[in-house]
Amino acid sequence: PILAGLCGLCALVGAACSAEPAVRLGERLLFGCEDAEAVARIQVRDLTTLAPCATWASEGQGSVRVAYEAWSEGRERWPAIVLSHNAGVLPVADFSAYRRLSVDVFNPGKRITSLKLHLRDAKGKRFSKVLTIEPGVGTCHANIAEMGIDTADIADLHFYCTQPAEGFVVYLDNLRLSAGLKED
Repeated sequence: PILAGLCGLCALVGAACSAEPAVRLGERLLFGCEDAEAVARIQVRDLTTLAPCATWASEGQGSVRVAYEAWSEGRERWPAIVLSHNAGVLPVADFSAYRRLSVDVFNPGKRITSLKLHLRDAKGKRFSKVLTIEPGVGTCHANIAEMGIDTADIADLHFYCTQPAEGFVVYLDNLRLSAGLKED
């Protein structure tokens, strides 16, 4: 009995210390940044670089480092990374059963950064929201009920900016859907 209890405790501690991102009750992990193949399937537009990174992670072993370069005439007006359901980056297209979309962020700079979250449904209808990212670590949210698109059939999700006057870097991790709480 003691040995069985010890084995159970070891298994529990091992699960708690796992390198994989934790999935909480009522959450669906969309992208945890641990899967190098999924990171490689993210579309990267001009003036944007994307790299897996072990420097910071909200959970697990890594995140993605996204660098946006300063805009100049003749270049991409909307530098972005695009996570597509059809490309296999987003594991599900149906967000409708959830209340909130969240992503953990790290802004290593000294200034507040604005990044835009953009979702497009399969019919081409769009939703965008400005995410204000303070220096340091935080979490950004979007309320799914307020999106005004077909959240049962999401085609892709973008993190972009519009003609950035200066370059900046953000780290993204643990993109997830959650049921949320009434007081959220």
